Amino acid sequence: MDRDWAEHVRTRLALLRALDEDSQLFGAARHEWTLAPPVTRGALESFERRSGVTLPDDLRGFLLELGASGAGPYYGLSPLPEDLEAAALAQPFIGDADPGDDTIMKDPERHGGDLELADHGCGYRSVLALTGPRRGQVFADLREAHDGIRPEAPSFRAWYDEWLDRALVEWAQRALPDLGDERSPELTAALTAVAPLIERAADPAGPRTPHDDLYPTSEADRLQALLALRIAQDRFDEALVLADRLPEVTTDEPTARRLLARARIAGAQGDALGQLEAADLGLADESLWFATRTALLRQREHALRELDRRPELLATTLERARHTREPFAYFDAAWLQLEDGDIENAAATLMSIGGDEAEGPARASLALDTAEPLFIALEDSEQADAGDALRAHLERLAAAS
Repeated sequence: MDRDWAEHVRTRLALLRALDEDSQLFGAARHEWTLAPPVTRGALESFERRSGVTLPDDLRGFLLELGASGAGPYYGLSPLPEDLEAAALAQPFIGDADPGDDTIMKDPERHGGDLELADHGCGYRSVLALTGPRRGQVFADLREAHDGIRPEAPSFRAWYDEWLDRALVEWAQRALPDLGDERSPELTAALTAVAPLIERAADPAGPRTPHDDLYPTSEADRLQALLALRIAQDRFDEALVLADRLPEVTTDEPTARRLLARARIAGAQGDALGQLEAADLGLADESLWFATRTALLRQREHALRELDRRPELLATTLERARHTREPFAYFDAAWLQLEDGDIENAAATLMSIGGDEAEGPARASLALDTAEPLFIALEDSEQADAGDALRAHLERLAAAS
């Protein structure tokens, strides 16, 4: 196996594991960026002998040196099949069937010459052709949706490399808008690696892969990823130009997206007043989508925190909590109240998690259970004493008859 490629795979997986430590990216909850132990040479040779096929060199080397399954595209790299008779690996590749014979295309359970590499979900799969003129190429088996068998990558190595790139871009699309000023070694490495990928994707004349046709990304999403990158690179003039281009490439909340981008740019420049103005203009639209309103509220909070306008900051944080109904948004509001020494209102905030699902003592008891992550965080902060007082207050309420 190519040692440089093996090292590249290990390095990229380690970087993604560090960036996505909670396994939030698509499929990561299944594999957690970890490969299973490699296949032994004896086991692999036995598999090939019993199945009647020889695996392509790039896949063979991967299985022997890197891992038998685990971290990989979609829901992860599938292990070699155990039921070799059902897999029919040595049969003619199903993707090479006579185009006039649609029986295979109408029966996604029929296999032949196709080794499953990954499960996409919803019955879709990535498969490797093991026989015929297209041996070694990767295809998307979309027969479950009556969409046939479509090319996905020219080889296993290309298929895996493209996924490593996509995963890094997906991380960037999630993380860059709220990256902040801190730059750990992992973040610096990620920005260096992801920059050319985002720039290439945002270029209308840039190269496209078969995967881009299978699961296309909108021009607006590609432009917003480039915009977030330019902000992270402190290239603010370019970011402003991109922000003003957003209404040209989308009809989905074009004004709100532009204002959100401008709020982020102002915040990155340290212009809290400009950030607040852009966020307020965006929030004036009462018909915003859930995610857009959430993002604008966060920008408003960032600005108010920098301006030290605490009453408005608390009101905005509570508004975000009621809007999202996320426990951690309520935790943020309660933390602010604790910093102001307001134990009773911090308790009331935590007791409002979940709406009207409980009352009185039951609500206080529920708040104690739900807010355990908050109490743990408070123990290691300057608010440890306030956290103890809050817990004691809720315990008294929970014990009341």
